[in-house]
Amino acid sequence: MCAPSRSQGQRSRLVYASILRVTFTTSYEYSSIEMSKQESNEVTVEVVAAGDGKNYPKRGNTVTIHYTGYLLGGDNNVQFDTSSGRKPFSFKLFGEQVIQGLDDGVSQLSLHEKARITIPAKNAYGKRGFPGLVPRNTDIAFDVELLEFSD
Repeated sequence: MCAPSRSQGQRSRLVYASILRVTFTTSYEYSSIEMSKQESNEVTVEVVAAGDGKNYPKRGNTVTIHYTGYLLGGDNNVQFDTSSGRKPFSFKLFGEQVIQGLDDGVSQLSLHEKARITIPAKNAYGKRGFPGLVPRNTDIAFDVELLEFSD
């Protein structure tokens, strides 16, 4: 699968982590990239439990997921957020409501698929981090289940 192409430019991005949010401006350029487990600088998706293999969300769909987020580094993966015990989390796919890496990863999941989405810092919270949750320049991972999506 390939990530969407984007032209370079300034965008105001609304980034969510649980109910916390921060708005910042970032400049980025994405070119067509192949998603694979070997590319440590790009988003990777490891399927844990296959979905239906037929129904995939499209740009602009509202997706609903359960997730657990982990900080990666060293020998420990530290959990920093989860929807477990709360209602599932919904967002508009590629609607600039979550970090780019989560959009990229969830867009590759079929209905009811469970996967680990590993996101390098540049596609996550980058140089700014997410104060109180994610340190600067930290790679993260999400264990995700795609529960549903709609137009």
